[in-house]
Amino acid sequence: MLRLYHLLLGSILLVSIPVGAKFILPQFSPPKTVKPAAVAKLANPNEGNIWQKILGNTAPPTNWQVAACEGNAPLLCVSSKGKLLGTVEINVYPLASNEDFQKSL
Repeated sequence: MLRLYHLLLGSILLVSIPVGAKFILPQFSPPKTVKPAAVAKLANPNEGNIWQKILGNTAPPTNWQVAACEGNAPLLCVSSKGKLLGTVEINVYPLASNEDFQKSL
């Protein structure tokens, strides 16, 4: 005969197993790494990397490396301890070609 605590335990297990699997199983999979040079090769080779002009003498947070990605892509590579954390892309559009933005000025 089912008791109330059986139903409570069953419902707790029913909820906690998928939640636990979502957070615990990714810890056992190998980390995904992306090489900055491979990402940078995908962009238009006619453009220069604008991040090299923008960065200047900016200091990144402790234990982080921030630099323009290799190649001509407008990507900024952010890494920590040699592991790529992510990239930031910048796009520059001439004001003359953006009529909606001109109207808002």
